[in-house]
Amino acid sequence: MLSREPRRIARPTHQYHWQNAGYRDFDDWLSSFRSRCRKEVRRERSRSKGLGVEVTMRRGPELQEAHWQAIHSYYLDTLDRKGAYHYLTPAVFLRLRDDLSHLVVAFFAEGPAGIVAMSLCFQWGDHLYGRYWGCQRDYRALHFELCYHRPIEACIDQGWTRFEAGAQGPHKVRRGLLPSPTCSVHWLKHPGLAEAVALATAQERELQAKEMAYIEERGPFKRGGTDRESASRSPFGSSGT
Repeated sequence: MLSREPRRIARPTHQYHWQNAGYRDFDDWLSSFRSRCRKEVRRERSRSKGLGVEVTMRRGPELQEAHWQAIHSYYLDTLDRKGAYHYLTPAVFLRLRDDLSHLVVAFFAEGPAGIVAMSLCFQWGDHLYGRYWGCQRDYRALHFELCYHRPIEACIDQGWTRFEAGAQGPHKVRRGLLPSPTCSVHWLKHPGLAEAVALATAQERELQAKEMAYIEERGPFKRGGTDRESASRSPFGSSGT
C-alpha cells in the first residue's frame, strides 16, 4: 500500500540523445544509416548549402555583440511564433556573455544580409547540450543543419561523446538521435494527490519503456548488418520545430 505521507515522486520521460561511437567524420557516422535515411540527411545538408549562407560554429569568447544580439532576438522570435513564455530573461543572456561564455557553443548561418539563423548550445566536459534555435522566415530549411547535423559533426570533430538535443520531436530519430530515459522529481504535499500521481507515474513508466523501444526500432540505422529498409513505414514525419 502506498504511503499517505508527502513524498517525492519521480516521473519518467525521455529525451533524444546522440552517442559518439568513435566516428572518424560525419560520412563515417552516416555510413551507419540505411540508404534512404542517409540520402535524406544528405539532401537536407545540400538544401542548406543552396541557400547561399555560410554556417559556422563559434565558441562563446569568440562572439561579437552582433552574435549575442542575434541569439537573443531569434530566441524571442521563436517563442513568440509558438506563443511560449519568455523564460530566459535578458539578464540570463547578459550573464552568459559576461560570466559563462566559456560554456557557449553557437552555430550561425550568415549571408550578405547578416546572421539569418542560429542555434545555441552549451558544452560541459565531453557533452554538448542544446538547443535554442531561431531564423528569419525564409531560412527555416536550415533547422536540421543548425540543430542536429552541425552539432553532431562538431561532436565528432571535437571528440565529444554525447549530444543531448532535448525532449519532444520524434523527427529527431530520423537524424540519429535516439530516446534516452530521463525523469523529473515532484513533491506533493497533499497525500491523496501524491498517491494518485504515484499510481499514474507507475503506469506511465511501463508505457514510456514501450514507447522508447518502439521509437528506437524505427530509427535510421542499418539492421542486422544490412542496408534494407524496415518492412513497416515509419510513423514519424520529417518536419521539425
